[in-house]
Amino acid sequence: MYSLCSHRIKITEEVLERAVEIQQSTNIREKDSIHLACAEIEEVDYFITVDKKLKNNANRMPARIKVVDPTECLMEVLYGNED
Repeated sequence: MYSLCSHRIKITEEVLERAVEIQQSTNIREKDSIHLACAEIEEVDYFITVDKKLKNNANRMPARIKVVDPTECLMEVLYGNED
């Protein structure tokens, strides 16, 4: 799977600091907070997950990125639906 990636993100001090902020202000686990911090710093359009708990917790944070499930992402990308 890793060989299919077109972009790699380095875990920098900035990423780790943001991950700690995310963890301290939410119920998001350590590894998930690092993934979210990477996505925020890289300014991704969507963070796609099938983890409902992660999605709900992430969407309670001040919005820096949009956390969605695969179906929501497809609906927005294909049809412009934003709920």
